[in-house]
Amino acid sequence: MSENIYDDKRIYWIWLLKVLGVANQSFWTLSRGYRHISDFVEELRNGRVDELTSTQRDRAKKVTFEDAERIIEKCERNNVSIITYMNKEYPNSLRKVHNPPPILFVKGDVTVLSGSAVVEVVGTRKPCEYSLETTRLLCTQLAKSGVLVISGCESGIDEQANQSALEAGFPTAAVCGRGILDKKSVNEMTEKIAENGVVVAEYTDSDDFGTIRFDNRNRIMCSLADCVLFIECAADGHGLNNVRHAQMLGIPIFAVPPADISDKRFFGQRNLIRNGAVPVFDANDLIKVLNDKDEAREIPIVEYEEVKPVRKKKSSSGSASPRKIKKVQKNTEEDLHKSENSVTIDMSALSESQKTICRLIEQNEEMGINKISSQTGFPISVLLNDMVELTMERIVEELPGKRYRLRGKLGEE
Repeated sequence: MSENIYDDKRIYWIWLLKVLGVANQSFWTLSRGYRHISDFVEELRNGRVDELTSTQRDRAKKVTFEDAERIIEKCERNNVSIITYMNKEYPNSLRKVHNPPPILFVKGDVTVLSGSAVVEVVGTRKPCEYSLETTRLLCTQLAKSGVLVISGCESGIDEQANQSALEAGFPTAAVCGRGILDKKSVNEMTEKIAENGVVVAEYTDSDDFGTIRFDNRNRIMCSLADCVLFIECAADGHGLNNVRHAQMLGIPIFAVPPADISDKRFFGQRNLIRNGAVPVFDANDLIKVLNDKDEAREIPIVEYEEVKPVRKKKSSSGSASPRKIKKVQKNTEEDLHKSENSVTIDMSALSESQKTICRLIEQNEEMGINKISSQTGFPISVLLNDMVELTMERIVEELPGKRYRLRGKLGEE
């Protein structure tokens, strides 16, 4: 969308969010080329946008401007600000990432997200005393050093991280996965955070916007952060999906060493450290990296596939059921990406860096992001921007584990 969109068109933005869905990339792909958000909304309401899913098309018929107005009134009653992507208060760090939230619902001072280095703190909702004490120590040190501590707005490690920063007398931040007006999100702690920092979410609650997905929240936290700190996490901890977002953004991951190497509560940290996460013994381990961009670039990017949670499915009796092993169909010459009849990619429209990436992937059939970075010399942060564009233009296909392959054959330049 063009920067010419009027700053305060909240009713259109909320209507679109209800129709297209929270964290749906189609918000950005479908809106390309429209100068004003009202023009895009009019096209949708009149059925002139063909690429909608059946669910979105149905919502476009049912959702009204009155529905959006009710949400605005609800926010005003609860002192929640509505900041759209085009508002100047919108954090710049979110503007630069793939699929940014179109709207932020905010309590507190959103400018604290833009004024200092940010560390995202991740951990279990039922931590042991060792992890709670470690959180107190590290987050107090970080806050006193001018680092903003941001959490996922849940109990346990999240709450302790915010509490430690507040007790040290510094602002802190939280991103609500449940929605900023959900009953579990509105409590004494979030009110304290809002008074001394900021609480944000990309929707109000499930009554207004439907199903909750905490992975959507994690993409926002990682986008706001300069690094991610894991304090207590099991091998199947839900928080490990933050690694996927950190990998995409090229930001480093830190992990507190386990209190007991045989205790399964810490196997998530163990696996992270084994795969490139930096062990943390005090806040200076993070601060020196935050202050030295060259040192940050030297830290290997942890790959999600190496640490992603593996959960056993339970049978109806409650016991773990054996996993069925499916026979994998090998790729044949008729696969699109190998076929002689596959699409020819027009190289003339690509930047020089994108051409280099495509040639390299073609030589290897498919490649991981770290290998592409090492062979091209492109920093991960720069490389990911090119990969997002190539993926959105359907030139490359993203595979599990941040691996890529071409969707066709390279044409002449």
